[in-house]
Amino acid sequence: MCILGVVNELDLAAASREALLALIADLPATLAQRDATIADLQKRIAALEHRLTAGGRSGMPGNKPPVSKPKPPAKERKKRARGFGRPRMAPTETVVHAVETCPDCGTRLVGGWVQRTREVIELPIAPVQVIAHQYLARECPLCRTRHVPSGELDGVVLGRRHRLGIGLVSLIVTLREEGRLPFATIQWYLATVHQLPLSLGELVTVVQQVTQRGEGAVCQFTG
Repeated sequence: MCILGVVNELDLAAASREALLALIADLPATLAQRDATIADLQKRIAALEHRLTAGGRSGMPGNKPPVSKPKPPAKERKKRARGFGRPRMAPTETVVHAVETCPDCGTRLVGGWVQRTREVIELPIAPVQVIAHQYLARECPLCRTRHVPSGELDGVVLGRRHRLGIGLVSLIVTLREEGRLPFATIQWYLATVHQLPLSLGELVTVVQQVTQRGEGAVCQFTG
């Protein structure tokens, strides 16, 4: 009989002297039985651990150990035919940033190397350029004849009587034909961004003349 069971069943406070003596007399046998049970359990645990270790596995029974699969060899990254990174443009200006003095001791710093580069793209707001073409009259010292260059500026202006350059005319026509901007918007843009005041009539005339010349060139090409 287990001593705990006897203790639970008997009320020691109300037990008789004979019952207490009998309980004390059974204690050696109960303790011996407990020690035998513990020894038997220890043998079983040792045998189970030995069997698991001999089989090359460890852990709780019933749990399968993780199977390590060999990793496939790393494939070499395929090179692309062309890169998809943002292409850098050729700089038109370089601004160097450098620390002039050491922030720790105040010593003046010299030399250095480029640590990193940052690209900034900006569109300058440039005022209009007014170019004065001067025609000099020169006299031949031998025959005393005077010579003045012709007033033609082929490739510079649209015609003999026009004052707008080819680049400006191209911008006006592009804003009108490709951008579909009203003449009033083109007038505002030239005055605000480039400080160039032009009348609406002059803008309309420029576009009409370019259209006429274009039609003439197309007729010559197709005719």
